[in-house]
Amino acid sequence: MSSSFGIGDSRSLRDVDLADVRHVVGEARLAGRQLSKLIEHWHQNAGLSIETRIALTDRRVQEVVLISERALPHRDWGICAGRLVHDARSALDHLNSVMMTRFAVEPFDSRKVYFPITENGKDWRSWRQRHRHLPDWAIARYAALQPSAGPFHGLAGLRHLDDASKHRHIVPVQLAVLGLISEGTCTLDGIPTDDEPVVGLETASNILKPGAKTVTVARLHYEFDILESAPVSLSVADIDPLFVFGEESYSLLELLNLPERVEAAIDYAAIGSVAALTRYQAKFIDPRVVEE
Repeated sequence: MSSSFGIGDSRSLRDVDLADVRHVVGEARLAGRQLSKLIEHWHQNAGLSIETRIALTDRRVQEVVLISERALPHRDWGICAGRLVHDARSALDHLNSVMMTRFAVEPFDSRKVYFPITENGKDWRSWRQRHRHLPDWAIARYAALQPSAGPFHGLAGLRHLDDASKHRHIVPVQLAVLGLISEGTCTLDGIPTDDEPVVGLETASNILKPGAKTVTVARLHYEFDILESAPVSLSVADIDPLFVFGEESYSLLELLNLPERVEAAIDYAAIGSVAALTRYQAKFIDPRVVEE
């Protein structure tokens, strides 16, 4: 049980109170840098390429295939991603412990308190009951950081990834291929008429899953048999690892952004900085995506 609580009228933690909390955020950033290095090293040495080939089962179909010389090192990436999300989640829990110690209005059981990441009213009320010793202004700050409170919902994914990596499995990883798919030429056994489309595109998947070294990205359907195919093998210029939780996923850049969001959440909860809340709630912008 905690025996130290309350600091008068203050509503801000001091820098010395947050020193350990910020150190844990730094560990999350370090795990992110290590993850980036692992991914870049694999990308440079995996021998990723795209090829086009005539389908074995239908000569009217040309397949676009992603090929990797090395299997996806999903365990190494998943373990490193797990360290990032665990440290980020731990930093929030450490903050809550400091908040409780400094601001709780009566003694509390330190073994049963944690930073809230709730996605519905029932879970919020349950957390609120356990933390009834916190003053209303502190509860209001926490409420503003919940996934349902604003445009940034990333803490929900942080919680799901951390819970899964601690208790059930390594963070699942897939790999999306971005940019140009393929180019090439082919000779058909016939001349297309004006009334018929020259080619039909069937998209398949651009996701390379653990253990796989090839994946069919797309199929091109022609009106006639393909007599000759002249594929152009392309190096893959850009990839995007996906860290999966349930039906959703973080891209690499979204995952690496989490420590920044957590630090902004800490600044808002600890000192009430409106600027920090704005940073926390800001829409994530992926520099590779061009919005119209």
